[in-house]
Amino acid sequence: MQKAAAIIRRRMSYQQLQRGFESLPPKVRANGQRESSALASGVLRAFMNADWVERYIVSDGRKKGFLSIDESVQQIPRAE
Repeated sequence: MQKAAAIIRRRMSYQQLQRGFESLPPKVRANGQRESSALASGVLRAFMNADWVERYIVSDGRKKGFLSIDESVQQIPRAE
């Protein structure tokens, strides 16, 4: 009988998430949609890997979906 493959359970602490948020460039942080998208992308890269994000999220050949940003809509800059 074969042993089941070990499951790797990745964790992200609040501090890691906060560091990721703080490392976003000012241009990205000025727009709430971009800020959220960049942080979500970073989290997905940590859990899924960069190739997966590139293939299913960033790729120009994909259908527009859940994580797509409609940049044609004007956003109100975030208040600091």
